[in-house]
Amino acid sequence: MTINFICDFNPFYTSSAVANRYEGILRGLMQNGIRVNLYVIGGYQSIGEYSGKKLNEFSLLKTKYLVPWLNSNLTLRRINGYLLRRISMALCNAQFKKLLCEPVDYCWIAGGYVIRNFLINNKGINKSKLLIEFSEYQQLYKDDKSLSDRVRNRLEEEFRVTCEFLKYVDSILVITKCLEAYYKTLAPAKVKFMHLPMTVDSSRFSN
Repeated sequence: MTINFICDFNPFYTSSAVANRYEGILRGLMQNGIRVNLYVIGGYQSIGEYSGKKLNEFSLLKTKYLVPWLNSNLTLRRINGYLLRRISMALCNAQFKKLLCEPVDYCWIAGGYVIRNFLINNKGINKSKLLIEFSEYQQLYKDDKSLSDRVRNRLEEEFRVTCEFLKYVDSILVITKCLEAYYKTLAPAKVKFMHLPMTVDSSRFSN
């Protein structure tokens, strides 16, 4: 089995709760003999990541960066994020079309607005089943009174895109049953759900 895993960042070089979860998932998949094609949207975040030496231990992992920019400091991030934005989007879209047509078993969407919006605008381009994982509720910003109207409007647009994108996925993975119940109110009835627990099992400590 082969899975295309599309992510905004490389979880093997990023330190965060989300990155740690993704790294654990990818390691588990490979330990069970599944080939993983990791596609990174957001470029390289460090010089060490650019060297790629850390990933040599994984024989079942193939990594490709859709945008070959280095974002190791604020200046580079601003240049790549603003001045080279149109070029980045063109490169991403061209690569998306190629990888979504690859004959793999599943395409796991771990990326955000960019890949979701692309799939909405290119309905039916994918040749494999689409998976997406959620670890939190949508529209958490609703209660944040400190946000500007510009930021709030951007988040509303991202939420709209996410809801539209759910029409085209085959399965949604969630870390709690409460999240499963919530996303069933947003997704079509045809979408399958899988409980992928990554929280503390309180029953183990009941005694």
